[in-house]
Amino acid sequence: MRIDISPRALEDLESIKNHIEEKLQNPSSAKTIVTDILYSIKSLDKFPKRGASLNSLIDTRTDYRFIQSHNYVIFYRTNNENVFIVRILYKHRDFMKIFFNDTETIDSNENMD
Repeated sequence: MRIDISPRALEDLESIKNHIEEKLQNPSSAKTIVTDILYSIKSLDKFPKRGASLNSLIDTRTDYRFIQSHNYVIFYRTNNENVFIVRILYKHRDFMKIFFNDTETIDSNENMD
């Protein structure tokens, strides 16, 4: 399966790296966490359905799935050929509000159809 990462998810990843490096003053941890997140994403090429369905957390029908790496939640969708990474968010944020109120996230998902 091919893995595509949305521009917004790449921004999320860069923000995670910058936050850990600059705010937390821990460049080695930033490198480890970003590497682990990328490894988790890469693992979806062989096991795309391993993540939990977002339906398990909300009452709205959706085809989004998610996996966790460290303190971050990776949201994605799949079809027969692709895994599309939509967002990567800190697990203690109100990710449901961020995720569903972000028009860029919603618009970028139209590429999967």
